[in-house]
Amino acid sequence: MVMKSRAHFLVIFLWSTFLCAGGVPSKAGGAPTPGGAAVLPGAEAPAYAAAIVAPPPTKVAAPAHAGEFAIPAGGAGAGAPMTLQVVVQGGSAHAAPVVTADARAATQTTVTTLVSNVSQSISEAAQNLQALLQQHNIPSNSGEWGGFFRAHKKGVIIGSVVITYATLCAVLVSGNRYCARDDLWARWQPLMSIKELQKLAQAELQKKLCEDILKAYLLKEKSRIGAYLRFMKDVEKEERRLAQHITLCTWLQRMPFSRFLPISDEKLKRARSLKKRLAFIKHIFISWSAQQDF
Repeated sequence: MVMKSRAHFLVIFLWSTFLCAGGVPSKAGGAPTPGGAAVLPGAEAPAYAAAIVAPPPTKVAAPAHAGEFAIPAGGAGAGAPMTLQVVVQGGSAHAAPVVTADARAATQTTVTTLVSNVSQSISEAAQNLQALLQQHNIPSNSGEWGGFFRAHKKGVIIGSVVITYATLCAVLVSGNRYCARDDLWARWQPLMSIKELQKLAQAELQKKLCEDILKAYLLKEKSRIGAYLRFMKDVEKEERRLAQHITLCTWLQRMPFSRFLPISDEKLKRARSLKKRLAFIKHIFISWSAQQDF
């Protein structure tokens, strides 16, 4: 009985000594703590446990000058090394990544390939153009143009005449359509002729004109002055367009081929009447604006 008690006492003594020396690890994989307590995974370990388990940080002395050294990208034996450049600034060292020779070579290869592809595309386009010119007997340099014109003199003259005639017709048709527009200020008060407008009182005309100007521009310009300025710009634009059309028609009417063009005395008279009417409307507005204090 005494021996059994002594054996129990010895076991308890050894167990206490073992616990004081290092503690008992947890079966669930937790970190051992003093007194045999284990920290379960995912639980927050106390500060003294972290101090016991975590190894002390390794201190690296800063180099005395800038240099390069290679370290594994993911630790020891983790793959290809990554080159770092150590730079000393203000007594402290820090590492900055630098471009390796392989990266420079890859970039240079990509640029070279791109330039080569562009040069090849330009060369192919030039060859295709040269083949097309040769196929249609078109000269490819200035020295051959003289012979080309002599050989195709009739075709060049006919082509030039057709192009000139088509251009003149297009310009004249555009001018005639512009004069026929109903939204021109030269057609303001279309039910009244220019003589009838001149017989009306100027104050009445000014009031009506200002009301129509504000109706046309006030929503867009947000102010009366902006509306009046926009009106003057449109009037000056109409004046230039009408003057150009009248000048071109007057000049072409003197030509012997004018009967083949879309011009007539009636259309020219209409354009001149619109220009005179627009000048009168502009005069009304300028007279009114001179009396205002903006």
